[in-house]
Amino acid sequence: MEFNEKLQYFRKKSNLTQEELAEKLFVSRTAISKWESGRGMPSISSLKAISEVFDVSIDELLSSEEIIEAAEKEKKENMKSFKNIIFGIIDLMSIIFLFIPLFGKEINGYIYLVNLFSINRVGKYIYLIIIGVTILYGAAELIMSKFENKSVDKINSIISLGLTSIAIITFIATREPYIAFIEFWIFLIKIVVYIKQSK
Repeated sequence: MEFNEKLQYFRKKSNLTQEELAEKLFVSRTAISKWESGRGMPSISSLKAISEVFDVSIDELLSSEEIIEAAEKEKKENMKSFKNIIFGIIDLMSIIFLFIPLFGKEINGYIYLVNLFSINRVGKYIYLIIIGVTILYGAAELIMSKFENKSVDKINSIISLGLTSIAIITFIATREPYIAFIEFWIFLIKIVVYIKQSK
């Protein structure tokens, strides 16, 4: 018997509806329906909860192949969550760009490195917007990393990479090589994390 058949068997044996089982497992009824129809596997934590509800071991619920499949699924989900957290932390850390001297300011014919608040040209406001949006998006990414949603995960990655790309182009176009160089390395780190997570 496959897992989906065993789940249905134990649920009916316990006289539980899909809705009632979903409440006990703190998942949606749709998730139970999906598992019972063989269109998906629960996470390891959900499997533990199922085994407790029906008072059976996980070995009784799953074949060895299904255990491996569940472990691989859990690993992939953890990697996605890890990527979102890394992207969020990197974007949130953009706050340091406001305070460390990375921007050029001409004083008496010499270029000095100063923080963002010390420059007084129009570009300052563009930099503030780019850095501010990146910081806010980093905070949003960390919040969204708590929720499982594949389409949102992909959009998060694209937006985060897009913000970094815009920053690089802007800093190069306005001749701010130091911060452009740092943003370029941040972009490369994000690409590496994204590729590793996609495997």
